[in-house]
Amino acid sequence: MSDVKTLKLKNGISLILAPKKETKIIDVVISFRVGGRYEDQKKSGISHFYEHMMFDGTKNRPTANAIAKEVDAMGARFNASTWDEYTTYYISASDNYLSKAIEILGDMLSNSLLLEKDVKKEKNVIVEEIKMNQDMPAEQVIELFDKTIFNGDPLSGNISGDYKTVNSISKKDLENFRDKFYVAENCYVGIGGNFVKFSEEEIIRLIEKNLILKNGQPTEIFPAKVSSIKENYSTKDTAQTNLIAGFIGPAYNSEEYYSFSVLATILGGNMSSRMFSKIREELELAYDVRTDINCTTTIGSISTQAGVPNEKFADALAAISGEYQRIKKDLSPEEVENAKTYQIGHSKLSFENSYNTAYFILKYYFTTGKLTTVEEIIDKINSVTFNDVKKVAEKYLIADRMTVTAIGPKVK
Repeated sequence: MSDVKTLKLKNGISLILAPKKETKIIDVVISFRVGGRYEDQKKSGISHFYEHMMFDGTKNRPTANAIAKEVDAMGARFNASTWDEYTTYYISASDNYLSKAIEILGDMLSNSLLLEKDVKKEKNVIVEEIKMNQDMPAEQVIELFDKTIFNGDPLSGNISGDYKTVNSISKKDLENFRDKFYVAENCYVGIGGNFVKFSEEEIIRLIEKNLILKNGQPTEIFPAKVSSIKENYSTKDTAQTNLIAGFIGPAYNSEEYYSFSVLATILGGNMSSRMFSKIREELELAYDVRTDINCTTTIGSISTQAGVPNEKFADALAAISGEYQRIKKDLSPEEVENAKTYQIGHSKLSFENSYNTAYFILKYYFTTGKLTTVEEIIDKINSVTFNDVKKVAEKYLIADRMTVTAIGPKVK
């Protein structure tokens, strides 16, 4: 992976090449620096809405079915996702389909029809998606946590928007959104897998020929606001109570990120973690309990989520809170080394997939402005020390700064 490189195309698009010669797959990943935190909140959900529209037909492939047929004929994986800071489209296919994959994604992103009938259709689809998430308390509590810990900041919003904002979005809104955000200066293209049949010049020509974007201003990166609200409970008649407890943490590009990640693994990242051992194995309060981090360009968070018996909500919360505070007192060097070994092994397994590799390297460049390799990431995990983990635990896991959210019938 040492031959990973980045190029700036004449039209302003950033190109990241992440070859993986031992695979027979190619991956084309295209990201734009726009997501929930960059939206006008009166049009919350428009990034996700626009992503949906990219699959509804182009000048060359006038229907969603026409696009899908061509991708299916390649036997490819094909999808998109919208997050807080970026929106990503990708195709992973056999290594003889690089040109086709670039051409299809380029057509979708350059020549979308944005028809009124498709705008109306997607409104209905997205509303049903929102309803589906509202029927899933384990998903809904994640939205509630973000809404609470980042209250007052666009990071607090729901990526899909809500009924009112989604129904207010018009074709003109989508066109204005495209013209502002889907510009070359906001576009990052990652090519991964086995593309050795193509020279850099050929890949550049393919992208410049098929991905035709206007020039514009790159999205401004701004600091996040931190909420003073520490509790947010939603009463709902559910079979169990879903809760999340967590704290603000460092940004993705912070020097503390990998220490923070190791801390999360020790707390609740696997089946031998503290949260899992305490909440599930010892107290038998949950089937699933886990600790995750969610880090953006300017801020991050750590959170532990569990689904527990309704009558045991207070017990579970006390146990989770206790584990957060206990780790600052009795963290051991052995735990740190075991967590690092776990993360390295997990990373190696993940990076066996060429798409995961291309996506990660593109995201890293997108977020930090720096190029990296799989080997460098493993070295960064390896370099985390016991004192590094202890410092981030003491810095971020401050008891009276813990944010708690829960959905269930007995949380108030």
